[in-house]
Amino acid sequence: MMFPMPTLVMPPGMPEDVVSAIQTVGSRLRTELLHSLSRADGPLSTPELVALVKANRITTRDNLHALEDAGLVRANFPRHERGGRKVLWSVDQEKINELAERWKSYVSAVASPDEPSS
Repeated sequence: MMFPMPTLVMPPGMPEDVVSAIQTVGSRLRTELLHSLSRADGPLSTPELVALVKANRITTRDNLHALEDAGLVRANFPRHERGGRKVLWSVDQEKINELAERWKSYVSAVASPDEPSS
């Protein structure tokens, strides 16, 4: 017997930036991409990342694009100029720290400066 997947709802009061954080890095692959880039001595190419995370090229690229859209990683060329070029990826550690702090504050019930305390 198969059960339908539960519908995910936005919990009342969950800040949009926390929702965004969960949606952006709430996968093992994206977390591993960020981890690999953070540990690297410099920017890494997509093929290097594919080898490190053991995922296929398309899946890796799509997840890098999602992380890029969230501002967590940067490429050496704008997306519309990448055709046929070696794209090198780097992590924006400051953005990652900001995102982690927002998530941590929410889950540990620490009010942010712009949030009223209960």
